[in-house]
Parts: sequence; structure tokens; C-alpha cells
Amino acid sequence: MEFVPTATITKLARNRLKSMDKRNRIEKNAKTYLLRSVTGFIYFINTFAIEESKKRGVKTLQPKDLYDALKMTGFEEFVQPTQQTIEKHKEIEKLKKEKKKEEKLKDIEEEKLKEKEKENENENENKEEEN
Repeated sequence: MEFVPTATITKLARNRLKSMDKRNRIEKNAKTYLLRSVTGFIYFINTFAIEESKKRGVKTLQPKDLYDALKMTGFEEFVQPTQQTIEKHKEIEKLKKEKKKEEKLKDIEEEKLKEKEKENENENENKEEEN
């Protein structure tokens, strides 16, 4: 059985505990148990989601399949937060993509400017040599 990243789960647990009381800590054994529980939950929901996608005759798991799986297994209260998280993630990814594109355009413009400056320098040198 594969596990989700330990650091991620530990950080989530630590943040939640500290939000209740800054002195709270989590034992190593509790971290291990939490990690296994989270992994088991993911496999559990994923199994139902795969069944939902098979019913629709598709091989690609989609968010709708996960939402339906959460509802079928009694975790309806997770659907809305999950949808919000997915939307937020999409927005962040879109912003990252736009920023990367802007940076790339900026780099291209800077390169062109440098090339033009170099051409101007070469022209000035040629004029000086002529004089």
C-alpha cells in the first residue's frame, strides 16, 4: 500500500492541533496511524469513484465520480469543501500558467532589447572606425 506524503499529513495535523492550542503536539505513533488512516480513506473513496466511472463507461476518473463516491459512503459534507478546493486549485494553476507566460514574454522582450543594444553598439563601433 502506498502512502500519501508524510510531510503533508503531518503539516495538516500540526496546523489543526495548533489552531486549537499552540502547545499541542502529535506523537510519532499518532502520525503513523493518521498516515495509514488517510491512505485507507483515499483508497476507500477511490474504489467507489472507480465503480462510478465504470458505470458511466469511462476509464478516466473525474471529480463527479469522487463527489458521488463521497455521497454514497456517507461523506456528503465533504463534497462542497472538495469542490471549493478543486476550484481554488484550478485558479491557482491558471494564475501560475499566466505568470509563467508573462515571464517568458518578458524574457523574450529583454533578449530582443539586448540584441538591439548590441546591434547599436556594433553600429557605433563601425562608425567610430570609419572616422
